[in-house]
Amino acid sequence: MFKLIRPLALFIMIAAMASSYHTQLFLFRAWEVDLFTAVIAPFAVDALAVICAIAIGAKGARGKGLAATVLVVTLGGSMAANFIAGVTLGSKVVHAGMVLIYLMAELVSSRVGAVEVVTASMAEVPVSPAPAGASRVEPAEVLAYRQAAAELRRTSSLPALNKPE
Repeated sequence: MFKLIRPLALFIMIAAMASSYHTQLFLFRAWEVDLFTAVIAPFAVDALAVICAIAIGAKGARGKGLAATVLVVTLGGSMAANFIAGVTLGSKVVHAGMVLIYLMAELVSSRVGAVEVVTASMAEVPVSPAPAGASRVEPAEVLAYRQAAAELRRTSSLPALNKPE
């Protein structure tokens, strides 16, 4: 069931991106922004949000705090532009709400997905047997290698990688 969270968050992101792009394009044209910039600027804002979302969801990625901050700032600007573009109070709320829904989906996806990844990865780490009566602790590099190898075998579709060591 957890595997559906990330794809659904991405679906919400795409829906919000399409709605936001359309709204911002018309807003920029109403502000008499040149056509090229009016077409490309909303895409740049939304693409930055997508990059941040991917970085937040990537296993082992560094800089997730920065990505989260940039995502909030980017989507805040997008929400403001979408709110401004609305004609009635209702349309302002709906346009800005699309972006807010994406932000909330990303927050849930990153929090729930992170717990799932840690739980699944740690459960699959093979422990090397120690001789009877000996307590031997392996270096962190060895444990990291074993964990990476187990994850690669778990996620790979290549038959040679799916064989145990």
